[in-house]
Amino acid sequence: MQVAIGLYDGFTALDFVGPYQVLTNVPGVEVVLVTAEPGTVSDDMGLLHLHVATGLDAVDRPDIVVVPGGPGTNVAQAADSALVSWLK
Repeated sequence: MQVAIGLYDGFTALDFVGPYQVLTNVPGVEVVLVTAEPGTVSDDMGLLHLHVATGLDAVDRPDIVVVPGGPGTNVAQAADSALVSWLK
């Protein structure tokens, strides 16, 4: 089973780290972090910076999608956002 965690600038770290920690310990589950384009994303505090190597286009049919909350959701939810298009 593949779980994709969609990250974007301004995500809340706890909303990402909690599910990530649990899901990576489930046997048979592959967790993949994805962003609009491979590169670095930062949390809402600007303190946690993650380099994510996988773009949205590389993951086409995950079984489960997790999108953490945070102040950046306003931008991530914009109608023309890559994340919203990918989710559709």
